[in-house]
Amino acid sequence: MAHGHDDLLPGGRYRLDERVAMDRLTETWTGYDTRLDREVFIRVVRPDLVSEEDLVTRLGARLREASRLELAGLARIYDMIDGDVVAVVIEPPVGPDLRQKLTSDGPLPSAEATTIAAEIAKTVDEIHRRGSTHGGLSAASIAWGGDGRLMITDLGTGADINSGTDKPARGDIVALAAIVHEMVTGRAPHRAGTGLELDPSVPLELVGPLHDALAGDGFSSAAAFVEALGRTRSFQAEPTSFTQAERRWLVPMAVVIGIGILLAIIGTLLGQTDAGRTIIEGARDAVGLETPETTSTTTATTLPLITTTTLALAPVSIVQIVDFDPEGDDRSESPRRLSLINDGDPARGWQTERYNTAGFGNLKSGVGLLIDVEPVEQFVEIVVRGPSRGWSMEVYVADDPSAVVDDWGSPIAQVSDVRGDVVFDDLDQGGRSLLFWFTQLDEGPEHRVVITDIEISGLLVAAA
Repeated sequence: MAHGHDDLLPGGRYRLDERVAMDRLTETWTGYDTRLDREVFIRVVRPDLVSEEDLVTRLGARLREASRLELAGLARIYDMIDGDVVAVVIEPPVGPDLRQKLTSDGPLPSAEATTIAAEIAKTVDEIHRRGSTHGGLSAASIAWGGDGRLMITDLGTGADINSGTDKPARGDIVALAAIVHEMVTGRAPHRAGTGLELDPSVPLELVGPLHDALAGDGFSSAAAFVEALGRTRSFQAEPTSFTQAERRWLVPMAVVIGIGILLAIIGTLLGQTDAGRTIIEGARDAVGLETPETTSTTTATTLPLITTTTLALAPVSIVQIVDFDPEGDDRSESPRRLSLINDGDPARGWQTERYNTAGFGNLKSGVGLLIDVEPVEQFVEIVVRGPSRGWSMEVYVADDPSAVVDDWGSPIAQVSDVRGDVVFDDLDQGGRSLLFWFTQLDEGPEHRVVITDIEISGLLVAAA
């Protein structure tokens, strides 16, 4: 049966206007209900399939099943048509569907994508609780109704969920993850062999949950997947300094000692007058210093000259960054992502390959980054930024880099159980090359390390 403009379905009530989509089973048309004078969407079983009676019977049963769900997150079903033509009349969306919106407006921020995914997940999980699956989720099947609610316009192909397994339901979770991927990148996940691979532009905070969901066995429900998206998106790690723990108890003491020294200097100037002595005693009381017993007054007629040498610090330019994997089969560790370090987008960066344990799956002792810089007399501060948690790293420095870790000598700094950014600031060496050697990966669920930015400052070697 060929459809054209102003075609009427059997019964003369519904008019087919424009075909807007076609999948392997149905065609979707914009249409009009001539009896109730309203616009509708009409999904018609493809004419070339009508002769396949078993298929049409199963699809008709599926459409009737979907009509009984009556979920707010599904487009409302207005009518069913059986006969030479099998069709379902549904509530029309308002405006473009989600895929059309992404095509015209571009990818969505992680927060907005997660909010949309949460609404879809409610409907998906409710379908599962009622013993069925959807089987047809895509960005093109998500739209907004006239009342502003988010709804699934494709009624799907569905399947019964066996009580002993959740495998049929996993397909819907994989499809939801693919929609999230498309929302934040503008593209569907890459297909690699029999699996799906993330695009490098996926925001780092969503990579772990998306990877697990697309693998097909990471989450027991759509809600669990969305909850994981929310947890990683809201995680805010505090920068960790490798001397931070040791310094905490020193900070208040240093303040007291510093004030004490300052009092001693000021005392030399003010100690000669009653007003000056009053000021000094008040300051001592404020910081909790005892007032010394006065046995004699010593007058300093001249103060010692205090001189300080201020060393000019400067940002250190990075000449190049190379992935470093001396124990790997191909000696390569995600080279295509190196350009994402310091690219101005903190939501993405270089990352190691994924391993099945935080210890590199017992395949190697570590991987790293080799960083060539302009000649530095002394490194003063190195900041390494990234969202990974629980990882460990050693920092080496040399003038002539080596492909053997042992040739780099002893590390100038090391840190373990890092939770976010790390700052190395007690450095006293210089050189032309740095080796960041990662000895422990993220605690999971993705065992890897992600580096978004590297900032280096120090004393540069003076030009000859």
